[in-house]
Amino acid sequence: MKQEETMQVFRNYFNYIKRPGAADLLQWMDANGFFEAPASRRHHGANPGGLAEHSINVCRRLIQMNAEEERRQQEHAGSGATPRSEPRRACGTFNKCVSAAYTDERRGRTAAAVFEL
Repeated sequence: MKQEETMQVFRNYFNYIKRPGAADLLQWMDANGFFEAPASRRHHGANPGGLAEHSINVCRRLIQMNAEEERRQQEHAGSGATPRSEPRRACGTFNKCVSAAYTDERRGRTAAAVFEL
């Protein structure tokens, strides 16, 4: 995915966040190189923009897991069975607090933040 496309996809997902401070968080991410930062120094996502791409992939997977869990909940409704709820807890955890720390070597500085969404 090209950087402009990555930014647009990320912003489309981010627009669903309605909590106070979300706009400030996005502004901070823009100002501190989030969209240019790699996700890793040596592994997958070790390219400019890798952190944003990784964040999109995590978000997509959690959406998929939540849809699967909702389907299981509907299948088990009224059966007396207790379906597993790990995917829902994972989504809740992801939405509660996303932590990110990375080094932008091109700028020679470390940017770190804990985002409460």
